[in-house]
Amino acid sequence: MQRVRVRPGLSRQSGTRKAGATSDPPLSALRHSVRPGARTADCTDGARGQVTQEFLQEFRKRLLHWYRANKRDLPWRKTRDPYRILVSEIMLQQTRAETVVPYYERFLSRFPDPQSLATTETAEVLKQWQGLGYYRRARYLQDAARAILRVHDGQVPRSADLLQRLPGVGAYTAAAVASIAYQEPVAVVDGNVTRVLARVFRLSSPVGSAALKRAVRELAEQVLDPDNPGDFNQAMMELGATICTPQSPSCGKCPVLSLCQAASANQQEQFPVPRERKPVPEVEVAVGLVWRGERLLLSKRFDDAMLGGMWELPGGKIKPGETPVQCVERELAEEVDLRVTAQKHLTTVRHTYSHFRVVLHAFECQLVAGEAKPVGCADVAWVGPDELGKYPVPTATVKVFEAVGLLPRRKATPRSQPG
Repeated sequence: MQRVRVRPGLSRQSGTRKAGATSDPPLSALRHSVRPGARTADCTDGARGQVTQEFLQEFRKRLLHWYRANKRDLPWRKTRDPYRILVSEIMLQQTRAETVVPYYERFLSRFPDPQSLATTETAEVLKQWQGLGYYRRARYLQDAARAILRVHDGQVPRSADLLQRLPGVGAYTAAAVASIAYQEPVAVVDGNVTRVLARVFRLSSPVGSAALKRAVRELAEQVLDPDNPGDFNQAMMELGATICTPQSPSCGKCPVLSLCQAASANQQEQFPVPRERKPVPEVEVAVGLVWRGERLLLSKRFDDAMLGGMWELPGGKIKPGETPVQCVERELAEEVDLRVTAQKHLTTVRHTYSHFRVVLHAFECQLVAGEAKPVGCADVAWVGPDELGKYPVPTATVKVFEAVGLLPRRKATPRSQPG
C-alpha cells in the first residue's frame, strides 16, 4: 500500500485543514536545512529530527505572540521583584495556579520581603501556608530567606547558579526566577515544558527516563529565545498548562500546531510516552481525640519528618493484625505517654498525598492515666476549640475536625496533589 504523506496542519482522514490551523510555513519547510552544529532530537520513527534556524525563529515568534495576547492574569506576572517571583515559583510546585493565587497574596501581605520571612517563627510560616500542602516547601522557603539575609545581604541572587545554592531551590526554580526577574537566558524545564517538547518533536523515550530528560533539556536550551527568556519560559509553561494539556489538548488553539510532529500524525495524546504506573500504596492510621475539660490534646511532628512542625491528633499507623482500637491505645502510650480507652469511633477520612493514600480512623478516647508529654513527638499542647485555627494543621487532620464539628467545612479547592 502506498503511504500518503500528510502535511502538518492537515487531517490524515480527510486531508482538510484542522480547525485553528494557520497558513504559516509547515514543519517540513522549516526543517529542511540544518544550521551548522545543530543538535537533534530522537523521534518515534527512528529518524533524527533536526532543529533549523528557520524553525527556531518561527517557533519563538508564534509562541511569544500567542503568550502576550492570551496569558492569564496572575499576580506574579505583574512584578519583576525576584523575591515575589521566588515565592510564586515555590508555591507553584505541584499546585495549580488558580489555587495558588489567594495563598500567594496572603503570604506576601504577611511576609513582604526576605527579612520578614526569615525572622518569623516557623510555626507562623506554616500557619500562613496551611491548606496549600507540601509543607516542606514553606520550611525551605524560610531557609532560603535566611540564606538571602546571611549570605547575600538581603538581595535575591541574580544568577541561576547562585539561586540554586539556596535551600530548596532546584534547577527549575532557579531558572524560572533568573529568567523572569533578571532576564538570564536559561531554560526552564518542568512537566508542562516536557509535554510540549515531547509532542512537538515526538520524543519516544518514556516519562521519567534519563533519555527523555536529556533530550528535553537540550531542546529547551535550543528553542529558548535569548532576547526574551522570561516571557518565553512563561509562554512554554502557559502553553502546557492551558492548551497542550495531558488529556484532550486544545490543538485547534495552539500557536505552534503546524510545527508539531505529534499533531501532524494525529498522535497528540500518545505523547509524552507514559511511564509504567505503579499502584499507589494505602496506609491505615488511627488517631485519638483526648479531652481535658474543654481542651483537646494535639501533638507536634518532628521538624525532620514529613509534615515537619505541623500539629495533629496523636496516633499512628495500624500494624498488621492490629485493630484500629488497639492501634490508637498503643500509639497514645508510645507518643504522648497516656493510657487511654478508645470509647467511640467518630469518623473515617481519606486523604491522598503525592505517593500514598491515608485512611484515617478517629476515636474519642477516655483518659485513664498519665500526664501528656512528648515521648514520640516534638511537643504536646492542650488546645481549646477556638484556638485550633492558630495552629498549623495537616489537611487530613483538618478533615477530622470538620467531620466532628470542631471546624467549619471549607469550600473545596482544586489542587494537583493535596498535602
